[in-house]
This record gives sequence, structure tokens and C-alpha cells, in this order.
Amino acid sequence: HIQARMKVFNHPPGFLPHSDSSAALQPDRIDEIKKEIEYGLRRGAMAVGFGIHYVPGATRWEIVECFRLAKKYDVCCHVHMRHF
Repeated sequence: HIQARMKVFNHPPGFLPHSDSSAALQPDRIDEIKKEIEYGLRRGAMAVGFGIHYVPGATRWEIVECFRLAKKYDVCCHVHMRHF
């Protein structure tokens, strides 16, 4: 999820974004994120990984939509939890 989000928001390459971008008022961006994740799933990804703590601009709706996409492909979601 993080890497797909970084690509959609044109973040420089890296493991984590240097700063976060909010998709809250940009539903088309959520669709773009899902499209990037779906590309990986169609190519054989076995799960969708999330580092929700590292992308505070991600809305609950964005995360839920990505969970729904994982369900569509019957793959699990790996959620890294920190400080919770």
C-alpha cells in the first residue's frame, strides 16, 4: 500500500515517504492507489501489506477500500502496527 501510494502522489523513490499526502478529499486518488495494488495482485502478489502508521494522510475509507480489494482477490492483508 505504501509504495502504491508513493507512486500515485509522485514521492521520490525510497522505502517510506518523506512526507505524507492526504487522499481524503481526492477519491480519484484512492482509485489510482487501488489500481496500482490491483496490478500487483493480477501479477501474483500473495498479500497486501500496510504500514498505516507511516501514512497518516491515508483515510479510513482508503484503507477499507484497499482491504476490499484484497478480499476480491482472496488474499490476506499484513498490517504493521506500531505504538498501538
